[in-house]
Amino acid sequence: MKLKFHFLLSLIFISGFFANAQKPIPFKSEFTYFQPPSNFLSESGTFSVSASLVYEEEVKEQLKDYALEMVDWKLLPAKEKLKRRSLDKANLPENKYFPTIHGEGRITNAIQIVGFEISDDAAANVYITVNKPITNSFARNVNVNGESVFNIDVSTNISVDVVVTDDKGLKEAFSFGGAHTVTDPENFQGNLVGRGVNTNTLNKVEKRQFPNAEKLALDNALLNLGLFVSNRYGFMNKRMTTHIYTLRAKKKNYDAITLAARSLVGGYGLQMQPEDAEKFEGTLLKVIDIFNAELEEYIPMNKKARISDAAATFLYLNIAEAYPWLQDFGKCRQALVEYENIQVLSKKSVSSNFAASFNGADYKSHFNRLNDLQADLEMRYSRMK
Repeated sequence: MKLKFHFLLSLIFISGFFANAQKPIPFKSEFTYFQPPSNFLSESGTFSVSASLVYEEEVKEQLKDYALEMVDWKLLPAKEKLKRRSLDKANLPENKYFPTIHGEGRITNAIQIVGFEISDDAAANVYITVNKPITNSFARNVNVNGESVFNIDVSTNISVDVVVTDDKGLKEAFSFGGAHTVTDPENFQGNLVGRGVNTNTLNKVEKRQFPNAEKLALDNALLNLGLFVSNRYGFMNKRMTTHIYTLRAKKKNYDAITLAARSLVGGYGLQMQPEDAEKFEGTLLKVIDIFNAELEEYIPMNKKARISDAAATFLYLNIAEAYPWLQDFGKCRQALVEYENIQVLSKKSVSSNFAASFNGADYKSHFNRLNDLQADLEMRYSRMK
């Protein structure tokens, strides 16, 4: 009987909780925004770009020696070749391969900085150095139609170094890596003892797969470099996807918050339209005022309040989301501090913390993203002054 009584009390508590808990309803917002450079490159809006291969001269010399070596190899009798293959499997001329000597344009085409033009006589410069690729291969046992065979993977890693010099002569240096692995389509039977494949086979597969693996590894390294340079020095338009929250709960009215949230979703889309600059700013400021007015009813550590810890959490996230686009980073930070204060208070109240966490929205990730965004944009805009 006592168990039934406690169970009934639990049901009453849970039903009461659902009646009072504020559930966040996210409105998805996708828009474009302007991102200034974090480092200024050139007053003239131009820069030059050049490149070199660390291994170019070394490979050219090796290719000369290789050509002579292959002449001698082709003249060997078949019997002698078989003997060499059995005794010196790791050093057969026919299996040697060399890094590609890329033209400069193959490297420099990776660099495009939004807001700048490339000019050979520009004071600012991006200089790229491509390091020698490193390749290795390994065999792995697989089952094909019930038969145990080996596949060979050829993996290539390549790194590029870049030195960026601005128009005042200040330099920055960075390194970027790229990797790619190719699986050879052939299935190998392996050694007689059933363990892997021999060195000669590995080298043969490396030679035929290296060009593709090298190309894609270099493409990946240059892609990483190009994205970094554009993001650091370019005047970029970037896409943002975020959520604006309203609230829902039984016996509570959040119509004003819902209308404001919807208005904010549309308002963000105006920021890249110069003719709507005044409307954009007015929309955001009006919505922020509505959220702040709602927060006047916030009662800390009271899950039954119309604006509880859970509700205030999402209102402050909405406010913090809006201020960076007005370039008011101080008020954005202030809203984020208020958010953090709520989380501290909420931990002191089991029921309040439960209410804030039960809603299922990933408010912690939202906060972390906003915190990083405001710091990054504040730094970028400060360097434009």
